[in-house]
Amino acid sequence: METPISTALVAAAAALIGALGTQLVAAWGGLRTRRLELYFQAKASAYKALLERMGEFACCPLYQEKYLTFLAAYEAALVFASDEVANSLQGPVGISVNAQRLRSATTDERRSAVTFTTWYDAAKAVSTAMRNDLKRLSGGLQ
Repeated sequence: METPISTALVAAAAALIGALGTQLVAAWGGLRTRRLELYFQAKASAYKALLERMGEFACCPLYQEKYLTFLAAYEAALVFASDEVANSLQGPVGISVNAQRLRSATTDERRSAVTFTTWYDAAKAVSTAMRNDLKRLSGGLQ
């Protein structure tokens, strides 16, 4: 009589362990998905804020307040940046270098020249790199 009871107990324990294992795997997968969602949202928000601050700063590069908000958004985006985005932010022709060019231009004409040449090119490179980064992270979703 003991053999059928122990067999039934082993079968029940195996089923219970299997069910718990399935629940654990599902919970782990859900947690991982949620973390990815939160990371994507934070990255997209940081990128959006930087693009907005870049526009505000480019219009008034001599205003300290605009520059400081641009720098804060720049640093926040840099925290989440992929290598491609970081290079377009910090590289030799990146937005950071061009922000200094805008601030150091001595006349309105020179500032306009920088805005419509190197700043525009750097801003375009940043937005393209950000778009590619988010597209890659989302698995190519449109």
